[in-house]
Amino acid sequence: MLVEYKAAPSEFTQDPQRHMIVEAPSNPLPSNTPMCLLPDIKTASILVNSYFINTIGFVEVFDRRIFRDQFDQCFQDPLTIDPSVRCLLNLVFAIGLVLAKPEPESEEEEVIKKLREHKGINHAEVFFRNAKALADPESGFENANIWSVQALCLMAIYMLSVSKRNAAYAYYGMAVRSAFALGLHREENDCSFDRIFDQTLGKVRRNLWRTLYVLDRFLSASLGRPMAISDEDCSEDPLEAGEKPLESEDEKVNSAALYAAVRTSRVIGKTLKEVYSKRKISCAITQEIAKKLVDWNGALHTELHWQQAKNNNVPRSRRITILHVNLLQCHSIILLARPFFLYILKVGMMQGSQARLSQRMDGYAQTCVEAAQHSLAIAQAAMDGDYLPHCNPFVIYFVFAAGLIILSNEFASLYINPDADMAVASCLSILGYCAEHDPQAKRVHHIIKTFQEVIVNRASAEPVLSFPGRIIPTITPASSNPHHDPMAHFFKNSKCGSKAQQLPIMPPTLRPEHSSMSASYQRRPSSSIISVHQQPSPDGTDGSPAAVVSASGSDGNTNPDVSFFLDDLFTSPYMNSNARMQMDHQQHIQPETFNNHYTLGPTPSLPFGPASIPPATMPPVSMGPHGNLFYSVGDNF
Repeated sequence: MLVEYKAAPSEFTQDPQRHMIVEAPSNPLPSNTPMCLLPDIKTASILVNSYFINTIGFVEVFDRRIFRDQFDQCFQDPLTIDPSVRCLLNLVFAIGLVLAKPEPESEEEEVIKKLREHKGINHAEVFFRNAKALADPESGFENANIWSVQALCLMAIYMLSVSKRNAAYAYYGMAVRSAFALGLHREENDCSFDRIFDQTLGKVRRNLWRTLYVLDRFLSASLGRPMAISDEDCSEDPLEAGEKPLESEDEKVNSAALYAAVRTSRVIGKTLKEVYSKRKISCAITQEIAKKLVDWNGALHTELHWQQAKNNNVPRSRRITILHVNLLQCHSIILLARPFFLYILKVGMMQGSQARLSQRMDGYAQTCVEAAQHSLAIAQAAMDGDYLPHCNPFVIYFVFAAGLIILSNEFASLYINPDADMAVASCLSILGYCAEHDPQAKRVHHIIKTFQEVIVNRASAEPVLSFPGRIIPTITPASSNPHHDPMAHFFKNSKCGSKAQQLPIMPPTLRPEHSSMSASYQRRPSSSIISVHQQPSPDGTDGSPAAVVSASGSDGNTNPDVSFFLDDLFTSPYMNSNARMQMDHQQHIQPETFNNHYTLGPTPSLPFGPASIPPATMPPVSMGPHGNLFYSVGDNF
């Protein structure tokens, strides 16, 4: 919407697929495809190694010693192996093949290439269907077996990797509910627990629950759907790092990586619940959540620091772990700070404002851009190191979200980013590389490419934002300062009590509270002013409007805060105080029938515009996420 308002309609804003969920098609296998056969042991070993290398940091559903023993037995005496074990083994083969990125010109590369190009057969899909044929995990619901949770979790990960997100969401949902039935969410690290389960099984149960927890937050954030796991219903013990003493350094690092991912996922969950689900955000809420992120870098295991990935002597598995853990952390920061970034973009379109806003909001928006910049730098390091898989769904989503922020900032010139061209080039390069095998990457690469073309081809050189008297901050360029650690400096510009410059913003208004369902359907007064909400003072008095400062530029409140509703960010910039809202019923899509897709973002395709502007002079406004410039938590791409 904002892009179209300033740059006119384009392929980016008029993309016919902007309100659709793009999924990979399900192609039937050839009738003569051999089924239920194991590969040779050499190929199987390569696929298993690929699985563990490319899922580490997010996925830990096995005890590796037990898995290796079962693997060996399967090839030595396959008739004695339980079908559930063969089911899990085939799922590992499927995921390992999809995510495989072997060393160039290695024996592993030759094997993987042969599997991917063999007679047009999709061997990954063959392995997946073998798994379902051997032992359908749905039967495990009645028997309450932990293998069924493992299988359903792996099926969800496989579906994510082959760009079938709806199927992934369904399998994951079954896995979580089966885990509830087994009590994985209520395990306590006490004597009674140790008497029920031996140490190995207890560790598997805890790590499996942690994997489901991380996957829950990722799917909710990337698909815009409700979380299935509530922190209030679960005990904290299974998520804590209090494991028994680990034998090897690799085990210690892997455990630290999974725990770091869990810590970040907790923050993502709180952000989704307190911000996106309630559709309201304030500096106070953000500050509370941000405190959990500030010390994350210092608490991280030294072997997981993002700069370790640049060391060619570090094993590929460790570098993939570093990639996963750090990208997830950066994205949690983007999710938290992104509403402020969009808020300032929206307000910058409005002219004539005399009120001013605290530096804290500007600091959050700047942090959003910095986190996006760093995300692309981390992913580019994986590209340069030649260990980035083509079909990693986590990396593709994180890179896409970061690329949108960088391009949005370049479009609006909100902050000076010396590394912007490099970041955009990295984003396009990474997504283009992944698009060679991944339909989802191909889709998001097209979105980023068309957005970049809008910026390059924009006819007017005038600034998009209008903030008179504001000195545009500069993002610290990491490319020219190798000693700068962005992970250690996030939120430095948004701390309480900052005395930096103030931003001009629209005068604050109060959004009326409704006491009934019927009242909530009353039309809100049409206005181009974004609702800014007053927070009560500590002593219970009304206080002064939180977003406004005095004429001298000082804060009118010792603890200033500002809040706004996310819905207000998606009102049309064409609207003014005298305009009335109109709805184009021909383009209206009911939310409950919109691709059966629950979204925490704006209601798709609700065009609004003032009646006073002739249709010929007013370009169409799409309220979908593509035209909004801001891809909300519910990204329909």
